Amino acid sequence: MAYSMWLALVLVALFTYLVQELIWKKKKKFPPGPRGLPLIGKLHMARIFTMIFIKYLKKYGPIMSMRFGLVPTIVASSPYAAQQFLKNHDLVFASRTYSKVSQYIFYDQRNIMSSKYGPYWRNMLNCALYNCLAMPRFIHFSL
Repeated sequence: MAYSMWLALVLVALFTYLVQELIWKKKKKFPPGPRGLPLIGKLHMARIFTMIFIKYLKKYGPIMSMRFGLVPTIVASSPYAAQQFLKNHDLVFASRTYSKVSQYIFYDQRNIMSSKYGPYWRNMLNCALYNCLAMPRFIHFSL
């Protein structure tokens, strides 16, 4: 009984790993980086990540890709690489991913948290900053 449960768990993990590898390699090209475990990626190394990060920097360079859980992540570790991501190519990386779940839960992605970058998102951000997060509001709520 216990063996069949472990066998089923191993088969499910193997199946998800194979599906992940097929989807990972066909869809997008990422910079080189360390490989992670099938379901959790490099999430298990969160505590000792700073020590291992130096080793990864020497091996893969200032821009590398990692998986934290099922989410592929691009890590920029030098100031020049971070400037390329955040300042020069910010419009490419500012958009959010589209999913059916966020479309149904967040009213067709019409809020500041899930809407795509564009004029609507900038208008929502301005409304939030000037109406909700302005200094007179903070003074009013602190009294």
